Amino acid sequence: NVRNLVIPSYPERHTSDFTWIREEILDAASDESVSNNGNNVYVSRANAIERQVLNEDEVMDVLSEFGFSRYLLENRSVAENARLFAEADVVVGPHGAGLTDIIFAGDCTLLELFGEKVKEPYELLAETLGIEYEPIYCTAEAADIVVDTDKLEKRVSRLVE
Repeated sequence: NVRNLVIPSYPERHTSDFTWIREEILDAASDESVSNNGNNVYVSRANAIERQVLNEDEVMDVLSEFGFSRYLLENRSVAENARLFAEADVVVGPHGAGLTDIIFAGDCTLLELFGEKVKEPYELLAETLGIEYEPIYCTAEAADIVVDTDKLEKRVSRLVE
């Protein structure tokens, strides 16, 4: 039993809600020298407890043909990740917290890899930010995933051309 129950409304998100943090971090990051290998980013969860891509080497064989580089975001600074995403053309990665950095992206496409559990926060965030979004449904193996590399190759080739 409660005397008073307060339920706040869930406000609709707008691009301007994220503009301030994007500008603050990118302005601070502009002083740092960051070398990126390309404008296509693969977000790895190799060190994560779950939602790892079990065939990540095969995925990288496909993605490297399109100029992708693999990043373990937890090994980088916020400024480095902000600049990486700001310069990205295409970001591919399994569902997870690393995809939050799309708030720093400009004109970019996000390909989110899903296993058994499909959740929408990054699709909604991409929509709010005006970023093109595409899900890729993968084979689940427990809490991890196996990516169909043929499907991935077709999808990525269409996006980078």
